[in-house]
Amino acid sequence: MHRGVIVLWALAALAVLGGFGGAVHPAGDSLAVFRVYTVAGLALISATLLILRRPVIGFAGLALVIGAGMTLVPPRDAETPAGRSYAVYQKNLKWSLRDPEALIADITAQASDFVTLQEVTRRNRAVMAGLAARWPHQHFCDFERIGGTAVLSHWPVVEGSAFCETRLGLSAMQVATPDGPVWLASLHLHWPWPHRQPGIVADLLPVLARLEGPVVLAGDFNMVPWSHTVAMIEQAARARVVGRPGATFDLRTPLIRIPIDHVLMPEDAVAISATLRPKLGSDHRGVLAKFGFKPAP
Repeated sequence: MHRGVIVLWALAALAVLGGFGGAVHPAGDSLAVFRVYTVAGLALISATLLILRRPVIGFAGLALVIGAGMTLVPPRDAETPAGRSYAVYQKNLKWSLRDPEALIADITAQASDFVTLQEVTRRNRAVMAGLAARWPHQHFCDFERIGGTAVLSHWPVVEGSAFCETRLGLSAMQVATPDGPVWLASLHLHWPWPHRQPGIVADLLPVLARLEGPVVLAGDFNMVPWSHTVAMIEQAARARVVGRPGATFDLRTPLIRIPIDHVLMPEDAVAISATLRPKLGSDHRGVLAKFGFKPAP
């Protein structure tokens, strides 16, 4: 029995440690997707080993649990934003969404400054039309995968700034806010390794790096916020994830939930809040993120 538990401990420990190897090989980020579950499993097995009087292995496992668990805790901003705040409603619509009325009502009720959408198709394009009154500045791009991406803004678009990266799943435009021009972008990434995400991200990073000025980037990343992939995107866009509201997607079963929809704010902004919104006909929960800019020195 002891040997079987030790084998399970070793497998769980390898899964946890492997999830930190995304910088070495993209398989590491694929393991990182399940970090919540591998950490929980390692904690349970390590506690069992302590009961079985295997203290060295048991405490080593718990130390790894604590270290890995710290990466799951969202950072908190100490500053208070100055002036007005900005809100982003992020939503993967689901390509087959047929009745968008409840979703349109929820987005409208939140009265955000920006809306970012993925899996926009002919079936659900009515969502954009239904939001045009408050968000008249809209930009849609096709995506080679399922549906397109779109950005919607309450603030006017900077003329000539909108562009598409169809293969990369990116739509973007620069908008004129009271705090100056800001890039607004919607992103839909492919599934992680062994699928196409690593190659797509490699081509995406220089595109984001070329954007001049503050960047607000939101979308369905198909990757968790503590991954190396998201860290690279944050660095390229000079942005960071706003909070960690919780799991946005159920992976085939409600028992496995993963946070893969994110809102990134400019790196010099202050996170205020990030909350989940209902699915409302989609297979993804929405994210409502709020941020502001730091007080002037």
